[in-house]
Amino acid sequence: MKKNYTVTGMTCSACSARVEKCVNKIDGVLSASVNLISGSLTVESESDLTEEIVKSVKAEGYGVKIGTDKKRDVSQAEKLKRRLLISVPLVVILMYIAMGHMIDLPLPPFLHEPTAFAAVQAAIALPAMIVNGKYYTVGYKKLFKGAPNMDSLVALGSSASYIYGVFALVMIATGKNVELYKSNLYFEGAAMIVTLITVGKYLEERSKGKTMSAIEKLVDLTPERATVLRGGVEVEISAANLNVGDEVVLK
Repeated sequence: MKKNYTVTGMTCSACSARVEKCVNKIDGVLSASVNLISGSLTVESESDLTEEIVKSVKAEGYGVKIGTDKKRDVSQAEKLKRRLLISVPLVVILMYIAMGHMIDLPLPPFLHEPTAFAAVQAAIALPAMIVNGKYYTVGYKKLFKGAPNMDSLVALGSSASYIYGVFALVMIATGKNVELYKSNLYFEGAAMIVTLITVGKYLEERSKGKTMSAIEKLVDLTPERATVLRGGVEVEISAANLNVGDEVVLK
């Protein structure tokens, strides 16, 4: 038997591959395939294994429900847009402070003091990282489960930049190699990484939305009922129940 499910929380091909792998391990499953764009999981099995499939997918950290959504959830793009409205201005300010001196842009007098220069960058970078905190929660969760994905890579890169920046701030505050650490803070990198990835995800969601919208319009043209010949007799059935080899009567 064949059954469809909707899987949520997948962010990259590594996620879809993980879902396929965990479902294919279930005894009785003949095949499982995931469509990352639509978030759908199609499973062929010897019997109804819904309970086992749902349990297995949820154990990997993803949401799952029976059936497929014909309408794509547009809320994800809106959530990403709201995150960008907060993090992009913060990153612009951060880049101005961190790199403005390279093109002789003026800074407020108090930022010429090394400790203040570093502390302000740390304070600006943190909200941008918090707004995009999903990368850390999902990324580290997958990493500790032994199934790292793209979010794990983003989280590691951003965290490493910020942690080093905090270390440099401490060194500056204690007066050790001030000029060296002042030139190598990397707070802007910590915030920039998650913000640029969010920009990419937002553009991706918009593209997916347009593609799915076109597909939905085509699906809406599909008749809900079909007339087939069964033993020489015309029988009307649901279009979803058509099988390979059926003789379809088109009036």
